Amino acid sequence: MTSLRSSPASTAAWSFALLGFGLATVTHADPDLWGHVRFGLDALATHSLPVTDRYSFTQDRAWLNHEWLSEVVMAAAYEALGTLGLRLLKAGMVICTFALIWRSYRGTAWPAKLVAVAWLVFGAVHMIATVRPQLWSLLFTLAIARQLVAPSRHAYWELPVSFALWANLHGGWIVGLGIVGLWVVFGGIVVAGKRMQTWAMAGACVLATLATPYGVRLWTFVWETVQFERAITEWRPLWEGASGGEWTAWIGTVSLSLWTVRASRARDLARMAVLLLLAVLAFRVMRIGSLFAAVAVVFASTWVRRAWPARAADDRPRVAAAVAGALAVVPLGLAAVGAIRITTATSCIVSTGPWAADPVAIEVLSSAPPGVLVTAFDWGQYAIWHLGPRIRVSVDGRRETIYSQDHLKRHDEVVMGTDSGLTALEGWQPDYVWLPSDARNTRRWLEAHGYVIAVDTPRSFVAAKTPLSAGNRALGGPRCFPD
Repeated sequence: MTSLRSSPASTAAWSFALLGFGLATVTHADPDLWGHVRFGLDALATHSLPVTDRYSFTQDRAWLNHEWLSEVVMAAAYEALGTLGLRLLKAGMVICTFALIWRSYRGTAWPAKLVAVAWLVFGAVHMIATVRPQLWSLLFTLAIARQLVAPSRHAYWELPVSFALWANLHGGWIVGLGIVGLWVVFGGIVVAGKRMQTWAMAGACVLATLATPYGVRLWTFVWETVQFERAITEWRPLWEGASGGEWTAWIGTVSLSLWTVRASRARDLARMAVLLLLAVLAFRVMRIGSLFAAVAVVFASTWVRRAWPARAADDRPRVAAAVAGALAVVPLGLAAVGAIRITTATSCIVSTGPWAADPVAIEVLSSAPPGVLVTAFDWGQYAIWHLGPRIRVSVDGRRETIYSQDHLKRHDEVVMGTDSGLTALEGWQPDYVWLPSDARNTRRWLEAHGYVIAVDTPRSFVAAKTPLSAGNRALGGPRCFPD
């Protein structure tokens, strides 16, 4: 029978899990959400992955959709339950990551488990706040780190299978291969005494990433991608615009890593090499910070368990145990009610932030004749959802999967209104131009070349070759996906 001492811990765990699930359904949109769902719906409808895109008129690379499986899963969730389906999908993935951490700290005092989960939340908050393919990388990174430090008897086939799935879900698998590679090269053995099997497993993980619709082309794409320049904040180094929270998360995770290495009795080179790699990568690319925090928390579990072990349960009279069991229903019930209320309180996936698109522009363009649209990078997939393929865009968040680096630089010049950018704009001869209001040089050029300003708000303007009908929608208040 469950003891009094273990019952509160178990009850607390389930209560936090239920409330955590409800809170995890609270989801924010990012600029790519509209595109992810749109492309997933297309894949479900056509059962194919096109190379030539029907939404862009400036595509200059064959489309390699390395996140196709993530988009199919997101589209299936959206088709089944609408925005609630997307929120539940994200919540399920987030709770799975927490469960992996909780499982890694088995045998540890439950307050230490809560601290570990809390640090993961803090370190990975940017990943878990939105429903994006990168959530799969967080989940798989945790699962692989746990298999390396506490392998199951199925580890040798589970790891390659994980990479086969991961390679179709998100490009973060390259970080996972780096973790496994360093682990093996620096003497980490998945199961003690099985060195050859570990090397064979590592080779199988590499080969498993070929199990995609693109085969070797995915490898060349990833190699090009890691050299690709990005102006996106989360792809920049910490010293270029990181917030105080991001610096705190990185410094705290480095401190945790140093403590883990120092507390290790064996001074394990494999753990040291992996943590050093992730620390450097996270310093160079802010997005990697979430994966760094996840691996560091898993690697620290062995020594946290030794320092703060769970207390042995005491035997109690059966009557007291029965009373404790009955009382345990109360917090569990409250947690369940709270989770349900949070989950069903709103179906809104909030679209906020400086990148959020101007709905007035979309309302006006929705009744416009077919044509091509020059727009801002962050608004491309929003425009694709509402206007495509009737109106095709000049750029969107797929970046190097469909556009060359030269095109992205040229497009930035179009927005800035440089001489070379305006020359490119003249060559494109767009029917519509939708840009931020601070693109003043481009706006002046458009007005001088016969374009009519159809929308003019504090956030953006729309210029058209011919007059467009005015919209009636007022600007203001938070927007919700897919509006």
